[in-house]
Amino acid sequence: MILIYSHFFFYGSLLILIFRLLGFCSLSFIYTFLKKKDDIVFYIYKLLKKKEIYNPVLKFSIIIPAYNEEVTISSCIRSMMMLRYPYYEVIIIDDGSSDNTFNEASKIVDKKLKVIKQKNTGKPGAINTGIKNSSGDIIITVDADSKLDADSLKWISVRFSRNPRLGAVAGNVKIDRPAGLLKIMQSLEYTTTINLGRKSQSLFHCVMVVPGAIAALKRSVLREVGGFPEDTFAEDFDITMKNPASRLSCGI
Repeated sequence: MILIYSHFFFYGSLLILIFRLLGFCSLSFIYTFLKKKDDIVFYIYKLLKKKEIYNPVLKFSIIIPAYNEEVTISSCIRSMMMLRYPYYEVIIIDDGSSDNTFNEASKIVDKKLKVIKQKNTGKPGAINTGIKNSSGDIIITVDADSKLDADSLKWISVRFSRNPRLGAVAGNVKIDRPAGLLKIMQSLEYTTTINLGRKSQSLFHCVMVVPGAIAALKRSVLREVGGFPEDTFAEDFDITMKNPASRLSCGI
């Protein structure tokens, strides 16, 4: 009898895990490949999605540290220039690159864009330089090989406006137009093991890591904790842990 129960427990657990995996993969496939702006899935998504009013009073400072990113920096900046939000600035910090990162970034001229070159101090030091040269209420860190959705600042503004205790917002990182098996598998990994897990943490206002690829933090919080710690290789984890959790929360 004990043997029968042990087999039932093992195969029952295995079946549940298989169903969970299939569910996660289906959600990832629908969200990544089917939710285009001209198909029925996107229409249903927009119909069911709750309309929320964003607060255009908040000003955002987007800090992009870059080290030897001459290949991707131009497309990253162009993505930032296309954001549909009235008040924001973009600050590129060339952290002592040995290639043409600074020259490529300087080719784009816009009143919202600043390009700063400094000696190499590492990513946290570059972010802190950007913060010192910024004026926004919310600091957003973005990797130099990343892009933002055109409405991302509106969504972030909604989150901060809705909850005054919110200290940071974690971005939803996805692979852009995944092609090939490796990128598709990486996209599934991001959705199933990272984004969905982070979303569940957000329900309890306790996101464990605000990712460096896209993170939004209140200037007041950064001022209180003294900016990003520069003696680390995991600045995103460290700044999340330094968030004054007794008074503020993190969301996605």
